[in-house]
Amino acid sequence: KCDLWSIGVIAFILLSAYHPFDPLGDATDDEIWERISRCDYNFGDPAWDNVSASAKDFVSKLLVHDPKRRMSAEEALQHPW
Repeated sequence: KCDLWSIGVIAFILLSAYHPFDPLGDATDDEIWERISRCDYNFGDPAWDNVSASAKDFVSKLLVHDPKRRMSAEEALQHPW
């Protein structure tokens, strides 16, 4: 399931052009780790205005801190997006 987390991060970056846990590109490693541990990301940036709800759903089901609740590879392949 850690690979699915990574796919979520990569998809987030590809869709928005910024890192989900370092949106301004100026965070320290400690700040990034803190945001990761809280799963602190959002789709509030204007970069997400033209991204489909299905794509956001895909990313949000991958960027789930608890691996037991995170989408599996099989579920990701079945996702409509």
